Amino acid sequence: MIKQKLTALFAAVVMSSAVLADDLTVQPVSFSHANAFDESKVFEIAPNQSLNAVELSESQMKETEGEFGPVGAVIGAIGGAAGYMIECTIKDCDFDTLEFLERTGSSAVASSVMGPAGVIWTFNGNIAYSSAKGVYYRLK
Repeated sequence: MIKQKLTALFAAVVMSSAVLADDLTVQPVSFSHANAFDESKVFEIAPNQSLNAVELSESQMKETEGEFGPVGAVIGAIGGAAGYMIECTIKDCDFDTLEFLERTGSSAVASSVMGPAGVIWTFNGNIAYSSAKGVYYRLK
């Protein structure tokens, strides 16, 4: 029954998007000006001003590489916990403390050693994976 409803919903969305797409008129875009970009104006400053830019030392460079530390661990743990809770809610399963701690801990460790993009990827990945896994379980 759920499969039929989801199939009907998907078909309705696809058909309505095709109808909406027919109503749109596409205007051609000219990219001839793209090669005329003037790089000299990127950091244009007045002659009496300075950028106040300094080169980072070797130790400062190491501080900025990859690690996100405790903040990343907390964000990753929240993502892992939320993902597990979403999956359990969709699947209507009993809470398993060991699996909850496994998901939360592995996400925390992964996010603590990754840079900001990795933290975001871990957080969103947990939620997306768990949601998809829960829906798959419900539909099979």
